[in-house]
Amino acid sequence: MRTRWTKWLRLALPGCAVLQITACFGSDPELFFTTSVANALVFNIVNTLFDLVINTLTATPAILLG
Repeated sequence: MRTRWTKWLRLALPGCAVLQITACFGSDPELFFTTSVANALVFNIVNTLFDLVINTLTATPAILLG
């Protein structure tokens, strides 16, 4: 009886792990990865522009005051 459970556990545990991982990606893994990369790129671009604007605004008074 014990070997029977061991046999099924060897099949069930990796299967459950795969199901959990695919549940995180949703029904379309390609869409998940594409949107993740696009979100990361947009975040980096907006963050860089925001830092540039903030650095420009804080550097302007220092330049004017000499």
